[in-house]
Amino acid sequence: MGLACTNIYYPSLRQALAEDAYLGRVTASTSWLILGAVPIDTAAAGALQGLIGLRWTLVCEAIGLLFGVLWVLGARIRNLRTLPDRASIEMTEESPLVSQADQVQIEA
Repeated sequence: MGLACTNIYYPSLRQALAEDAYLGRVTASTSWLILGAVPIDTAAAGALQGLIGLRWTLVCEAIGLLFGVLWVLGARIRNLRTLPDRASIEMTEESPLVSQADQVQIEA
């Protein structure tokens, strides 16, 4: 259930927030980070299983999943009811991907 919700809501939010010119880069970077963690996690789980055994490795995994749920429960995204418009997002000068011309165009 959680995976199905994640595969629907997260890409929708990402598409709503990312500029059209950068959407492919944002999607590729996100996929690379998520899928790139799989071999690292697999190696860590194998090493942990070798050290403490299968049963305790699964206990550690369950505790890690609980911390993941706590992180989501504390996130502000939980209160989001509608997708924001890019024009409604406040652009600041610290934003590295937004030029001054883009900021003026959005504010006008």
